[in-house]
Amino acid sequence: MILVIMGVILGRKFPLDLFTLSKLNFYLYLPVFIFYQVYTAEINSSYLQVCIYVLALMFIAFVICRLIEKIGRFPRGIGNAFLNSVLFYNTGNFGLPLITLIFLGTPWMNQAVTTHIMILLVQNTMMTTFGFFNADSGKMHWRESVGRVLKMPQIYATILALVLQLMPFRLEPLFFWPAVDYLRMGMIPLALVLLGIQLGRTKFRLGDHRIYLAVAVRLTLIPAVAYFLIKFFGFTGVTAQAALIASGCPTAVTTVLIALESDNEPDFASQMVLTTTLFSILSLVVLISLAEKLFPIL
Repeated sequence: MILVIMGVILGRKFPLDLFTLSKLNFYLYLPVFIFYQVYTAEINSSYLQVCIYVLALMFIAFVICRLIEKIGRFPRGIGNAFLNSVLFYNTGNFGLPLITLIFLGTPWMNQAVTTHIMILLVQNTMMTTFGFFNADSGKMHWRESVGRVLKMPQIYATILALVLQLMPFRLEPLFFWPAVDYLRMGMIPLALVLLGIQLGRTKFRLGDHRIYLAVAVRLTLIPAVAYFLIKFFGFTGVTAQAALIASGCPTAVTTVLIALESDNEPDFASQMVLTTTLFSILSLVVLISLAEKLFPIL
């Protein structure tokens, strides 16, 4: 949060180009971080189960949101924005630094971070396809959805790392590996400062009960559903902890960009990002503590 606050201060003091900084993070720092973590991790079939778990959690969240939308008689635009704000959480700028911080210096750090990267990949893929499709009220063509996925550098970073894992040589002794390591270490501070800049440009407003309803669903109900799914899939220890903690992350900043591009309630989306991030400072403390007690590392 100290780094986030620094971002808020810098963003208000200087006219920083948020678009350029976001591209720097999305196309350079984040792919290199993912490449490093996947390449140095021991990948097994349990990570495929994590991907299936994320899809199952998103499906249940979808059903819950549509029921709330119907009962509350939300206008279609608000209903779609409500759905995106609950469905897609900040696995990149917020979740990845958080998981790294929690497990930093422990023998389980690579396993926890790799678990989170699987969650991030599924979330980002669904956000750049279904997220836009939903905001556009179902008007997006399937070719455009495929095109958005093919533009995601994280996909190629993951595939490259998995392919190179199968090679009969290691990259660590090669001359360029220190550069990979430097970029990997730069992702976390940049992501948190960037999140602060984005939040600093959002005005906090009170009064819309639908915001607080969405916050409650995103930060409390979805983690509760995640707990039962984690038990159903049989996850334990580090994997279970990482999955449960990730489920309580605040709304993804990208939902605001989707709302802006689709002209679908961008003010509601901005308020969701800001409000869930503020409330998550408290809710995640509780969730992290619960994760350690519910899924102890043996």
